[in-house]
Amino acid sequence: MPSNRHVLNLSLLLFFSFSLAGCQQLSCKDPLFCITLQKDDQLTLGVVMPIGDPACPSSMEQWDDLQSALKQNHDVKNHPVEWSIEDSMGLPEPARQAYNRLLENASIPVIFDLSCTFDPIPAARLASDDGRLVIITHPFLSSSHSGILVNRSGLSPEQLYQCVLDVIRDLNDDNKSSKLFIPMQTLRAEVEACINPN
Repeated sequence: MPSNRHVLNLSLLLFFSFSLAGCQQLSCKDPLFCITLQKDDQLTLGVVMPIGDPACPSSMEQWDDLQSALKQNHDVKNHPVEWSIEDSMGLPEPARQAYNRLLENASIPVIFDLSCTFDPIPAARLASDDGRLVIITHPFLSSSHSGILVNRSGLSPEQLYQCVLDVIRDLNDDNKSSKLFIPMQTLRAEVEACINPN
């Protein structure tokens, strides 16, 4: 019959084995970096848009579409999804400032850019150079800059949002913890395959 000391040693060994397995599961091997959200953290997605710009009514329609998508699909692995919105005022310099404000939150993996009256790529590069993923919702632009996806397929904002959430869920399929793990280079590649399949 095993002694209490052997049972205690075996229990400690099993505890540390499971602990290490959990750590290894969430270790970041992504070439860029990983965002890890703790148990009660919200998944925050950024939005840069010209709020109330009469020259860009389609941006408000796209924003309504994104809000509707959030109401229908509002969490990933029990992490509520929320928007962080910044006003670009329909101008390049305020757009750059809007991106800088969003980048202050290191947990935002994806920023949706709803601009339609100017080329948002120069401002969006601030976020992509910081390792974030930017999705330009209007399909009239083209970009070869890493981390900036232009919606060339003409998907609705709701479909773009769904692509992002589906990829984040898929990346966490084997994750048994309550944390949410987002490897950014992998996220970029898989969202691009979803949005602009070849």
